[in-house]
Amino acid sequence: MNLLVLLTISIPSPANAGLLRRIWNRVFSSSSQSQECLVTPSGLPSFGQSDHLFGLADYLVKKEKHLKRVDDLFSQKPILLKAIDFKNTSERAEFERLYKSLAETGQLPPFEGPVAPLAGHQLRTLHLRHAAHAIWIETHRKVPWSLKDYNDEEIMTLLSFNTTIGSRSAGTVFQNYFRDLTDALHSPWTQALSSPKKTIEEMTAWARDEIRHNSGQDSPKTLKEAHLGGHTGSCQHTTALMGVSAIALNIPAKVLQYPETMRSAGLHYFVDFPSEQMLLSHGDNPYSAAFKKAPVEESFIQDEARKDFISALKNDPKTADELMAFHGIDTHVRYPDESTRKASCLGRAHLTQHLKQRFGCSGAHARCAPMTYPEEFQLRMGAYHSKVLQDALQNGACPRRHI
Repeated sequence: MNLLVLLTISIPSPANAGLLRRIWNRVFSSSSQSQECLVTPSGLPSFGQSDHLFGLADYLVKKEKHLKRVDDLFSQKPILLKAIDFKNTSERAEFERLYKSLAETGQLPPFEGPVAPLAGHQLRTLHLRHAAHAIWIETHRKVPWSLKDYNDEEIMTLLSFNTTIGSRSAGTVFQNYFRDLTDALHSPWTQALSSPKKTIEEMTAWARDEIRHNSGQDSPKTLKEAHLGGHTGSCQHTTALMGVSAIALNIPAKVLQYPETMRSAGLHYFVDFPSEQMLLSHGDNPYSAAFKKAPVEESFIQDEARKDFISALKNDPKTADELMAFHGIDTHVRYPDESTRKASCLGRAHLTQHLKQRFGCSGAHARCAPMTYPEEFQLRMGAYHSKVLQDALQNGACPRRHI
């Protein structure tokens, strides 16, 4: 028999009316009976006493297997919903559509937006794609770690609009890489995923070997292209590549731009991995002279030193300047290249000048002024010189007249 259902409810827009109609038709599509759903928007500002109808719709939607997984996860980890922060029912419906696409095909639908820079609705669309991708990674166990292991602050870093695609540091490169997050699952460092920390280190080692530094004009335009390697990059491109790749694997990461008040780093980018207490103080670190000879973990400011650096960024840019410069100098002298060995051959004063020119204020920024270094650096400079000189002598870097 035919069943005619007439619903006259408070629906604030035709789009929501269409959503309810599609829910109704999907629910009864397999029934032998014939049903018709008529939705008449009343234009009232709230749902009022019709809330129970939407509760029924929610219950029926949750019957779908893949969406039930989502609801169960949101119940177990409520901070996820707070971080994603759906602005309306249309955003929730779009999230569910994207999640279903991932659950059924393993891919997100192509992003239809224009080339970056993006704004407004387009950025919210990328945010919903990221949210669906993150939840799919979790529910389908695509990585051996879990969102459930992160604290609330780390979840907000990973999933909040304001810390990812809506951040002021999310420039055109970040936006372009953010379009196709599933490409991160096929990156060179995902062959043997074991932990977030190991993945970050593998990513950094790959960047050290595959990226050559320049201003980045010919750098890749998509995440898939970037993963091919053998290209040039700037700190903006490298932090975007590492940040987006980590985020796409459900590793909290925050790409940030230094304030102009930092003389040595103004207008440059860094990336922080809070769950692992690792901070890449400059996007060019992996392939720069200071770190290229060092173990990959030396590229990062870690643990308590990271906390000190973040505090200095907020409260004392001059100290942050010095800590950043000292990090590079400290690593470079412990793992010197040929030019540093030769400078040490000429004596401590020459080595000091060499390091200040390399890591101090180069005159590239308008606020540039002579750098001062932490007392620790001044006290240890003699020991550094001795170590580097000894190494240079042993490896034949010094002319015989300096022996």
